[in-house]
Amino acid sequence: MLDMNSLSISSRKEIRGVNEIQAYTKEVESMQQIAVIRLKEKATQQGANAVVGLRYSSTLTTGSSSFLNITAYGTAVIIE
Repeated sequence: MLDMNSLSISSRKEIRGVNEIQAYTKEVESMQQIAVIRLKEKATQQGANAVVGLRYSSTLTTGSSSFLNITAYGTAVIIE
C-alpha cells in the first residue's frame, strides 16, 4: 500500500566570488545533499519510509549578493 505525500525542501546559500568551477560544483553537490537530508527528515516525520521521484530545481538570485537555491522534490510514501 502506498500513502503519497508530495514534499519540497530547499537549501539556500550565499555564493561569493566563486570563480573556479570545481569549487562551485562542490558547493552545489553539498547543497543537494543537504536538501535530500531535509527531505528525508520531513518524510520520516510524516510517517513515510521512502521518497520516490526525487528531482532537483535550482534558482540563482543575483544582486548585491548572489544566492543559489537548490530544491529537492519527491513523493513521500509508505511501502509495506
